[in-house]
Amino acid sequence: MNRIAFIIAVSLFAFSQGRAQAPASDPQPEAELVPTVVEAERGRSETKDGLTYLIFSGSVKLTATNLDLSCNQLEIFARTQEEEGDEPALGDFSAIEKIVATGAVRIVQDQRTATAGRMEALPNEDVIILEDDPIVYQGAATIDGTGAQLIIRRGEGRIEMIGDAENKVRISAAPIQDFGYEKDEETIIPEEENADPESTESKPENGDDTQTDDQ
Repeated sequence: MNRIAFIIAVSLFAFSQGRAQAPASDPQPEAELVPTVVEAERGRSETKDGLTYLIFSGSVKLTATNLDLSCNQLEIFARTQEEEGDEPALGDFSAIEKIVATGAVRIVQDQRTATAGRMEALPNEDVIILEDDPIVYQGAATIDGTGAQLIIRRGEGRIEMIGDAENKVRISAAPIQDFGYEKDEETIIPEEENADPESTESKPENGDDTQTDDQ
């Protein structure tokens, strides 16, 4: 089946360029902006009253600035940029309100990869919500949210992990140093705790250790 390719006129994911700027003392290089492209086996677009709804299905792939996303279905909700007296053109968006990806979702960015059954992105709020067994890999750390929900608030640099008693969030990271003691080091147990047990047996109080001669 022939795949369709759709070039969107704006960057769908402002997520690669977070609103929170890095401190001047530690500037981060900005990724070069590239067109946002969606490829899929099928696609449909509806525009009404300044709103546009796009849906793509079948081996969906989205590429954008610092982003590669693949899934089974992708939905885009946007406001259409309309000029007075002109019909809105497909892809002329003034604002992306919501993006929903479902089915085998995989997101790849610099230093980060995430998988989930469902992703909902809210660009205006700088929020990404991962559901249906989400897992995030970043460097040596892994956040496993199987059965839980992960909310990434990029503008605040925060990830919220919401589980329950049966679906707990699990975080694994690189090993840390051994906090035990070296085998050839002397013990630091206090002497009274390390003394010979026989020498610490309680003795009778004064007056109780004298014996009375038999009459």
